[in-house]
Amino acid sequence: METEIRILVGAEELFSRFGIKNVTMDEIARHLGMSKKTIYLHYIDKNKLVRAVVNRMIQAHDVQCKEFESKSENAIDEIF
Repeated sequence: METEIRILVGAEELFSRFGIKNVTMDEIARHLGMSKKTIYLHYIDKNKLVRAVVNRMIQAHDVQCKEFESKSENAIDEIF
């Protein structure tokens, strides 16, 4: 699981910096200092990796929204 998280974090960094279409699996592997084979053991293709990165970002956003909700007195405070 640790390797999967490392791949997700590294891919997210590159996708954010250069755009999803501009980043290759070779570049992700090089960025992480691992082989493409290792990445492909966890993510069968780039599409699966992109989906996993997006899902991770959505989950993080959801956690942050719930945190704001729990600390806010009302909906207006929550928005701000």
